[in-house]
Amino acid sequence: MNNKKIGIISSNIYMPGGTTRSNINLANEFLTAGHSVTFFNVINRKKIEDSSFKAEHGWIDKAIEVEAVEKLLDTQDYDIFVITRESYFKVAQVIKQQNPQAFIVGEIHAPLAYLPSDRDALCPDYIDSYRLATQTIADKFKETYQLNNVFVFNVSLRHVFDLFEESPSPVTNHLLSYSRFDERQKKLSKAIKLAEILGPDYTLYLNGYGPDEKMYRNMIVDSKLSNVLVNEKMPEDYVYVSTADYETLGYSIAEAIAKGKKVILTKGLDGEIFNIYKAFEGIYWLSNEDDDSEKIKLFLNDPLSQLNYDVNKRLLSNEFIVSEYAVKLIKTINNLPKAPKNMVSLNRKKQLKIIMSLEDSLIKKLINKIIK
Repeated sequence: MNNKKIGIISSNIYMPGGTTRSNINLANEFLTAGHSVTFFNVINRKKIEDSSFKAEHGWIDKAIEVEAVEKLLDTQDYDIFVITRESYFKVAQVIKQQNPQAFIVGEIHAPLAYLPSDRDALCPDYIDSYRLATQTIADKFKETYQLNNVFVFNVSLRHVFDLFEESPSPVTNHLLSYSRFDERQKKLSKAIKLAEILGPDYTLYLNGYGPDEKMYRNMIVDSKLSNVLVNEKMPEDYVYVSTADYETLGYSIAEAIAKGKKVILTKGLDGEIFNIYKAFEGIYWLSNEDDDSEKIKLFLNDPLSQLNYDVNKRLLSNEFIVSEYAVKLIKTINNLPKAPKNMVSLNRKKQLKIIMSLEDSLIKKLINKIIK
């Protein structure tokens, strides 16, 4: 296989989160296969080429760069671009102007319920193919948007191998949710309610960032809960909690299982998260009705056995972790057709306008430049 030049459009590679973890894993898969990678970062562009960040990920001597997203205007020799956020798909118009030879993959990370209903928002005239996590999601996507240029390929979980322990975690009264503070997507109010029904002998740690942190803090105060802590030091032993209505994988769930933690989950409104993790041991599935606190406590007090932990590690290794990930992904892409596109020629000014519209902060920067 010829070495490829890969561009990954990322929101903010320096910000923790599931999509960032996916992007880092994807880059490492390409690097391992001998390809070169450039991240085009939309947010936090002042931190470009941060040497400590590259050292942290073992990238100092690797063929990988981090560039500001504006650099897309000066790229003309890339083979593949992966756009990892649905709201950024419109930048494919710029990519095709500069790199008409490149194959553009639009990754669908968000649950379909949160995607725009407008088909044109997915930029179908410029995205060569859409990657989805499961066949069920892909079928729904094709039906909803009448788009057939899709393929199913899960995100890389290569880092999970490094999280395996010799033995499972012991019984603990600590619960942990590491998540974006976004009630619409993550429904952390359900986790807070869970802590309330379990009582003061159990402590819930909510760790993360996002727009609804203040709302959660107010909720805790209003409910007079002393057993819910926000962004405090995370315990070493815990039971992981995820209460999101939708997940296409849930990196934090897979990571917790890999570490030998038990997990409390909701089945999700579309049942997708249940389908993904139903074969794993040590999971308590919350109901949509009022959950019985005594049943949950029985689950929490029952240790995850070594046998069951070994089953979980085997499932992760066999079902979730893809060997030669980049080789198989590129082979898949090479076999996909590049449908003819109804491209509109854009001058540099219009291309820059599209780039600056990706995030509000970029628009403000452009306005400031004009004013000055």
